[in-house]
Amino acid sequence: MDIPPKYGKNLKHIRHQLGLTRRAVATLLNIEPSDVMAYEETRNAIPLEHVEKLCRFYNLEFDLFFENIREDTSLYDTEKYKSCH
Repeated sequence: MDIPPKYGKNLKHIRHQLGLTRRAVATLLNIEPSDVMAYEETRNAIPLEHVEKLCRFYNLEFDLFFENIREDTSLYDTEKYKSCH
C-alpha cells in the first residue's frame, strides 16, 4: 500500500523542522535522495513502510503525518535530531 503523494509536503515540512537533509532521510529509508525529493515534491506515492519507519524515527504519531500541517507548526524539540545531519 502506498500513501498518496499529497502527503509528501508533510514529509518535507517535518524534515525541515528537524534540520535534516534529504540524504539523512534517504539513508534511514535505504533509498536515494532523489526518491525523497520525488516524495516531497508529490511526484511519487510514499510506501506505507517508509511512513511507518519515519514516524518511529521521528517519534511522531502515525495519524499526525496525515494532518494538514501548517508551515509555522512546531512539532519537535530539534536538539534531539542534531546528530542526524
